Amino acid sequence: MYTVYKLQNKDNEEDRLIIYGKSEHVEEKLKLLSIVEGYYGAGYDTSTSLSEASDKAVELAGESSIDIVLVDGDGI
Repeated sequence: MYTVYKLQNKDNEEDRLIIYGKSEHVEEKLKLLSIVEGYYGAGYDTSTSLSEASDKAVELAGESSIDIVLVDGDGI
């Protein structure tokens, strides 16, 4: 499974980042981001393929200039 997660900054609640990739890799990165950089998740979507996850990430970003990052086993 692949996960798409939209993150917000805890301080100002602005959308800051969308990460996607294999679910286990995304979950590991979410833990790091929330501890080190003060992010929290604003929702996620699971897909059966990387291309579906990529499409969903682009859809979540919409017209904004939010960063979209593929997370693999080596981090961002």
